[in-house]
Amino acid sequence: MYNNSFLGMTLTDDGLAVAIYFLSDDNLAQEYLFKSKEEAALFHDSCLRFLEMMEDYEVTEAEQLFREFLDKNVVEMNYKRIIYK
Repeated sequence: MYNNSFLGMTLTDDGLAVAIYFLSDDNLAQEYLFKSKEEAALFHDSCLRFLEMMEDYEVTEAEQLFREFLDKNVVEMNYKRIIYK
């Protein structure tokens, strides 16, 4: 599991989903479900690389940029997003 100052993220045990937990969000979690382990791993690794680039940013700015990354950059992937409230 990956953790930083504004989120926690994990690749599920079955390797088909990535769960993201935003600390400042009213929702419990967002889960991105994929058809293959390869797609889920690619998404997870892309998120990790993006988050590494954000390490020197202020927390609120990094969170906003990461949320934008999720909204704009995973459109080409075949996934289902579930928001747990």
